[in-house]
Amino acid sequence: MKHHSPLLNEAIIDQCFLMSVIAYMETLPPDEAANIEHQVHLLLPLQQHLSPSDQLAVMSLLWEHEGSLLEHAYRLKEDLKRCLRYGCNDDQSLHALLSQHRQGAWRTPLHALLERVLYPAA
Repeated sequence: MKHHSPLLNEAIIDQCFLMSVIAYMETLPPDEAANIEHQVHLLLPLQQHLSPSDQLAVMSLLWEHEGSLLEHAYRLKEDLKRCLRYGCNDDQSLHALLSQHRQGAWRTPLHALLERVLYPAA
């Protein structure tokens, strides 16, 4: 099984996730975008590593934006980081993860990153 750890790391995942957040914020009214901007730092670490009050803030923010690009990007970011942490970043695991997250209508920069890692020649 081929592992992608040099191409796929937490810094790159965070960068692509932030690109997703920025793209989403550009579609919102300024006051809603500002609210997300103030909470972006809570969205980067794995949710399990946040304090209970920060976890609640993240869940509240995701609930407010349920079904949005923000929520889809966040769920994919969490799953990708868990894959890296637990060493399941082989082709089969990443293909399964991409398939699972393709069910939604959104294609985020995180999806593009995962596709580049899995299909470098495409």
